[in-house]
Amino acid sequence: MIMAHGVLYVTKPIRVYTLPGCEHCEALKKKLKELGVEFEERVFDVEAQTEFIMRNVFGNPPILEVGDTVYAYEDLFDGDEILEDRVREVIRGAEGRG
Repeated sequence: MIMAHGVLYVTKPIRVYTLPGCEHCEALKKKLKELGVEFEERVFDVEAQTEFIMRNVFGNPPILEVGDTVYAYEDLFDGDEILEDRVREVIRGAEGRG
């Protein structure tokens, strides 16, 4: 893990798949930014959906992809509440710490 200029650099790529107007998507992006995590945002379009289906991955946006591991809304939220401890745990995994 490397911290520079308030940005946490992790060893596994992080992508967030979102939909326009998705409040949960905005909440997850905000939390990642608060934690200083760099991520790539992608739209959860037909192409992304097809890719996930081919990988036998199912879930609702926001979808957080850390390396080869995927976490959907159902893994990261309890209703409208973001599971901060779960998000931190996922990010620790991206840092290579498990």
